[in-house]
Amino acid sequence: VLFDSEGNPQHIAGTVQDITVRKRMELLEAERNQILEIIISGEPLKNILMRLVTMVEQLRPEAICSLFTLHGNQLLVGASLRMPLKLARAFDGLLVGPRNGCSGSCVYFGQKTVVHDVCDSPLWENYRQMAVDHGIRASLSMPILSGRGRILGAITLLYPEPGPPPSFDPMMRQWQV
Repeated sequence: VLFDSEGNPQHIAGTVQDITVRKRMELLEAERNQILEIIISGEPLKNILMRLVTMVEQLRPEAICSLFTLHGNQLLVGASLRMPLKLARAFDGLLVGPRNGCSGSCVYFGQKTVVHDVCDSPLWENYRQMAVDHGIRASLSMPILSGRGRILGAITLLYPEPGPPPSFDPMMRQWQV
């Protein structure tokens, strides 16, 4: 507080610091620790995957998150909270391939796949109409890797608006088990 010559308050000086990112990282770390605890306690895989989906959707509430597990050349829906049932059924058993949506393409190419507009992307060729009919316009998919680099599945975020999807937070950039 700055005072005038008579001792009356005239101005307040201070600083403001945005701690949003730091707080988000602290919450993410706490959630990751809780997930590790349930893994160690022997919880079923389905419960663990649902917890991961919940964590991601808390970080990205505008997105629909799904975790897919790889079985041979097919992706099975391991967990999804908000994906429309018809869409989840269509994606369950999705063949890995370059034109089978963001998830199928991600596993096919073995790398992060980003689609700014489902309507224009060849990666969504085989599922485009179904995605658009369910309000999906952009997507981001990342492979889930074993500690040895083997692809175990994919984590996918579906967005209702076209455009570049927001990036994952730094701690979520590489999903290894």
